[in-house]
Amino acid sequence: MTMELGGTNSWLYDQFNLTGTFNFSGSLNVSLVNGYTPLFGDSFDLFGFGAGVGAFSSMNLPALGPALYWNTNSLYSTGEIKVDAATGSLQVTILPTAVATNGAQWRVDASAWQSSGTTVSNLVVGTHTVSFSSVAGWVTATSQVVTVTGTNTATATGTYWLKAQMLAPTPGSLLTNTVVAFAWNAGIGPSQYALWVAAHPTVPTSTRCSRAPTRRRR
Repeated sequence: MTMELGGTNSWLYDQFNLTGTFNFSGSLNVSLVNGYTPLFGDSFDLFGFGAGVGAFSSMNLPALGPALYWNTNSLYSTGEIKVDAATGSLQVTILPTAVATNGAQWRVDASAWQSSGTTVSNLVVGTHTVSFSSVAGWVTATSQVVTVTGTNTATATGTYWLKAQMLAPTPGSLLTNTVVAFAWNAGIGPSQYALWVAAHPTVPTSTRCSRAPTRRRR
């Protein structure tokens, strides 16, 4: 059976209607006419029938634009075909495990936040942006662009870095002892830290300690 599509209005494409039982068999060949280009959401009621049996042995449908496909799920029940967006899935893992346990999350294209290891489905095929939430004491993972296909589940990994912290003495405290022991939590990742020790203006024999801003090395 050969049918032509020239638009979405019922008078612009071929239809086959009967009141009894329609036996689907043979090949269905559909082509485009009059320069018509199907778009996402376009639908066509090709067949009208009281009941349907059988199935086409083959279907040759027109080529569509990127990330689009012919949805024929309703063909044998209602006689309809439509243009849908191809979709895929994405799974993102957050590392290290400690930051994921501490509440780090990810999201795709500013949608709802997700936990590490969660798979998000029904994403339109193409590129998407993955971003990560902020967690106190950690350098947030860098946002990244991922490509979703309609065949496999795309995967991505977001890595956080534990910020270095001066444990003793407390940043901003007055140092009055002759000997002062400094203790640091080195953190994780390629970070460089500097320590400032300066004379306190009102206590000449004391010094005040503070921590310089973090500088990331790449």
